[in-house]
Amino acid sequence: MRGSVVALAAVAVAVATLPMAGTGAVPQGGAVRLPIPASAKAVEAGAARETLGRLLAGWAAERELGGAGEGPAEVYTWAGAAYKPGRAAAARAALQRGLAAAGYQYQEFHREEVRVNPFDESFGLGEDGGPLHITFWDQQTYWVATNPQKRETLVGVWFDQETTEKRLVLATARAAFKAPPKEVPLPNVADPNALLVRDPNDAMRGAPGLKTPAFAKLVPKPGRVRGYVKDAAGKPLPGARVLVESSLAGGFATSVTAKTDQNGYYEAAVPQGSCRVSMSGYPVRYNGRTYAMPLHPADGECDYFASGKGHVENLVLRSWGVADPLHVEEDPKYSGYYYGGAVRVIWRVDDIGPGGTVEVTLTPQGPLLDGSKGRTLVFRLPNKHGGDINLNDIPVGRYALTARLLDGGEATPIRARRARGEDAALADRLTVDFEAKSTAQVFSNTGGIERFDVVLKF
Repeated sequence: MRGSVVALAAVAVAVATLPMAGTGAVPQGGAVRLPIPASAKAVEAGAARETLGRLLAGWAAERELGGAGEGPAEVYTWAGAAYKPGRAAAARAALQRGLAAAGYQYQEFHREEVRVNPFDESFGLGEDGGPLHITFWDQQTYWVATNPQKRETLVGVWFDQETTEKRLVLATARAAFKAPPKEVPLPNVADPNALLVRDPNDAMRGAPGLKTPAFAKLVPKPGRVRGYVKDAAGKPLPGARVLVESSLAGGFATSVTAKTDQNGYYEAAVPQGSCRVSMSGYPVRYNGRTYAMPLHPADGECDYFASGKGHVENLVLRSWGVADPLHVEEDPKYSGYYYGGAVRVIWRVDDIGPGGTVEVTLTPQGPLLDGSKGRTLVFRLPNKHGGDINLNDIPVGRYALTARLLDGGEATPIRARRARGEDAALADRLTVDFEAKSTAQVFSNTGGIERFDVVLKF
């Protein structure tokens, strides 16, 4: 791949000669060859090396790798014909592979995870005519590579200036050695009633308990739709509403609504055309609120049917589970594709520094909406550069939310508040009361619960 950013060649750097970020000194050690592509141009001297050396000294200090220093960095650039848009990730991967082959443990950090500010006036990197002239459009990727056997640590930064200078820049320097932290396994979940969630997109994925009750055998009646509505335990639900839409050639559409009797049975004449149960709902009183809960087709799908043939559509009330199997595969993070509630947890890297695992626990406060006892749900979320994650398909109920940071064998409590209103007080324990959507009946393939947004902070 001639001229490519990723065309590895014999160009190499003896790491033992790299300046020390933070002290300017060069520790002893064997030479390690960095796989720098042949198309890279080494910056021999000048303000860019000195300035980027100070920037990397700040980055090293942030990672607790040494104090501030003035040593120059090793700097490489790809520009002109040597720069290939979209190849920066490949160049980073090539460097990572080379360092790994040399025994280095490599870790990347995005700009959101880094506090050192390259736009600080003391660096002059953002100035026109400056040594580098970076902009907010440039993609910044910082990294640390540590070799425990040789007791060596390198720090570096990539600037991908695809939208501005059409240039890729790599700066690297030595830092004071710091052994990587030992991996400490996360603690076991002690509560026997707790469920350690494997997939935050669908908290109840694979969990037992979601059953479809048995229904009496019905045969279709021409020109009519009918069926039964029950809860998951098989109890008939009187007062449920079922809306059937009908459409004819030419786009003319109409609808009819049926209501279940004391036995949970409904029946209605349907308008002529192609018909389908499109909306349904059952009002449930829970903790002083009325929830319009959507109804799930017992056979898994609300089928289209010809009005002349009639149709039987049995429906079941579910307070959790997948509502739209077709679209959930395309976007499993969207909370509206589940019958259960959703808690969106948000935290910033400035509020909870990077590293470790954010653990969020939801403990039921009394019976759930469907009358069941419910289980404590434990979510463990990677803490990289802040977080914004939907915890989907939580069985509808009232919960107490607690959070903590698990890192290096330690557990540090995290406070939480409702995201609605910046003046909301942080608390060690936050009550999650899901709110119902306002409509009396909702689409059968979507959830009926509003998302509950939470901000986490130390």
